Formats: sequence, structure tokens, C-alpha cells
Amino acid sequence: MVRALRDREQRNSQGNIARVFAAPDLDQLLHDLELVRVPLEKFELQRDRKLEAPLQMFTLPYADGIIDVSTYDRSDPNRALILPTGFSTVRGSYGWFTSDWQHGGPKWLYRRDLAETFLKLALAEPSAELK
Repeated sequence: MVRALRDREQRNSQGNIARVFAAPDLDQLLHDLELVRVPLEKFELQRDRKLEAPLQMFTLPYADGIIDVSTYDRSDPNRALILPTGFSTVRGSYGWFTSDWQHGGPKWLYRRDLAETFLKLALAEPSAELK
């Protein structure tokens, strides 16, 4: 749904029709959703076809402090990526530890943050050109 909305917004901007949603917000939401959706659905990294070389991956340190390092190789038929999950008592939300290998490395994405971004876009005032 978000991808279709973004594509519609891009077509509108090319036809000099005002965008309803702020482009950076919509693009960031789509990017964050892909970081979670692809590993959950396909057990692989988002856009792993663009990987030019195997990627070093690591797990979160557990109570014993050991960090396990592994290699994600898109040509390995046995590869699998299972996102670590957790609950943030600060955010009060469930989250996924994603690997944003194209833009800055690993980061936590929380369900509440994604929901708030959806609401922000849905409740945003239309752009000035539409009024």
C-alpha cells in the first residue's frame, strides 16, 4: 500500500500535480517497512541482490557478553536472516533489530514509531498547492 502511494505521488509530481504527502516522510516510511518486511517474509536482507560481496553480520550481545559474527552471502542457498526482536521499556513497544546495510548499518525499528509515522502522514495538512 505504501509503495503504491509513493508511486502515485511520484507520478503526480512529474505531472506538476501537488503532492499530498511530504516526500521524505513517505520515502522513509517505505524504507523502514522494507527493512522489516523482507527479512520477516523472505528471511533475507532487503535488496540483497545489490550486495557486491558477502556481508559481515553480528548478533546482539547476550547476558554473557558474547557477540557472534557470521557472514551473509547472497549466493549461499542456505542463507537465512532472522531479525532479533525485543521490547523497549522506554518506547513501550515491540521492535526489530534491522540491518540497514545500505544506509548506516543496524538500527532498531519499533512498531509504535512506524504507527506514529503512518498517523503523521494520514493527519498531515494537504500541501499549499491543493488548497
